[in-house]
Amino acid sequence: MDQTIPQGGWWSRNWKWFVPVGCLSLLATCGCCLGGVFFTGATALSRSRAYQEALTRAKADPDVQKALGTPIEAGWSTQFSANATGGETRTQARIPLKGPKGEAALFLKAVEHGQELTFQQLDVVIGHQVIHLPGVKPSDRPPSGPGEPGDVDLDQPESQRDVTVESATDRPGADYRDYEMADPDSSKCALDCAGDAQCKAYTFVKPAGGKSARCRLKNRPAARVASDCCVSGVKK
Repeated sequence: MDQTIPQGGWWSRNWKWFVPVGCLSLLATCGCCLGGVFFTGATALSRSRAYQEALTRAKADPDVQKALGTPIEAGWSTQFSANATGGETRTQARIPLKGPKGEAALFLKAVEHGQELTFQQLDVVIGHQVIHLPGVKPSDRPPSGPGEPGDVDLDQPESQRDVTVESATDRPGADYRDYEMADPDSSKCALDCAGDAQCKAYTFVKPAGGKSARCRLKNRPAARVASDCCVSGVKK
């Protein structure tokens, strides 16, 4: 009796090797694709004159150095948008900053025309403090939303519309959500509003009198009131 075990086809003999090798190849391919996307984003940032100049100014600013310590480095989760038309490049970005003493966010809006670079917004938000960096020229264009010239635009994906940052400003009323913030960082309140479809405006109430900071999200852009108690903004 012939007791030789049938060898079968190529697949039956090699599937145990092919499956793990194929999976590893697929993962490697995905990794290369993601790496390519990351490289493209990093290259765009490295080539952006507005990004580099804004970062240089923020790192050299005495008030920013005092608040964050030195050295100051840019974080990885930068939100960046550049649009070039008619020989003019308009750039908006939110750049996370980090120093020995803490973290912050640099907001910029700039216009490049040839060799001329003009910053329309250049602010560093550290907790509930807003540092306005020098050398900013407000836009001569009318505001595109309920904010006012000089507000800080945050260019975000479609699901997170632009919001503004208004220092020393309260927008009382129209609250649909009011909650305590363990981390007194006004930019996080702004981000909460940006990511909430119902939110049309927000007010960050600074900690005072032993009370913690609060974030108040609003279903309509309530009127502006000058006040050192708060940092506010609206969604565009």
